[in-house]
Amino acid sequence: MLDKKTVLVIGGSSGIGLGVASLVAREGGRLVLIGRDEEKLAAVTQNFATHRRDVRSFSLDATNVDALQAVLIQLGEVDHIACMVGGGLEGQFDTLHREVASLERRSVAALRIANAVLPHLNPGGSLTLTSGPRAKAPASSGIAIGNRAIELEVQALAVTSAPRIRVNAVAPSWMDTPRWDDIPEDQREAQRAIIAHRTPLGRTAALAEVAAAYLFAMENRFLTGQTLVIDGGLGLVT
Repeated sequence: MLDKKTVLVIGGSSGIGLGVASLVAREGGRLVLIGRDEEKLAAVTQNFATHRRDVRSFSLDATNVDALQAVLIQLGEVDHIACMVGGGLEGQFDTLHREVASLERRSVAALRIANAVLPHLNPGGSLTLTSGPRAKAPASSGIAIGNRAIELEVQALAVTSAPRIRVNAVAPSWMDTPRWDDIPEDQREAQRAIIAHRTPLGRTAALAEVAAAYLFAMENRFLTGQTLVIDGGLGLVT
């Protein structure tokens, strides 16, 4: 269903975003990648091009909505957008300054991006945002508040954008991605073991399992206003 469709992946040069881009390319979609790391983005783009995939890329910070809109105007037509900005705020809010800064960096940024890109989507298209774990513990209040804000944004935007555009989100639990490359391997492995032990399915998610949820959100034309929780049941027991 994505064959010849133009799919923009914001944050598509690594991690989940790269996983989404790889699945889109496999289905014959026309890829557009946005990333902040110019060198990494160029390498990923070249790799797709080497395998004869239809791909374009733009190096910019997508939270700069003026630059983002300039790219969208240049593209002309976009069918689906997957945005990796958002999700996973850190820890507990212990000061007002930290609370405001965290929300600005994640959920407010995601809302600004959503409002900037929605007018540029083709009718029948979709926007999929990224939320994160539905934490309940007081020590994780930053995660809970930020991710819940994104989920409420999705519900509101789904109503105001219907029937022209569908809006959803994907909420993965912790998984080992390049985001954690600065953390020593032994610490990452310890974190992976802790999460796996707590998760009813007994492991952490594979990147492809999370990426597939974004494609489901793009391709299911009767899905809107929903947050797809990909956590192996972790939210049921924490």
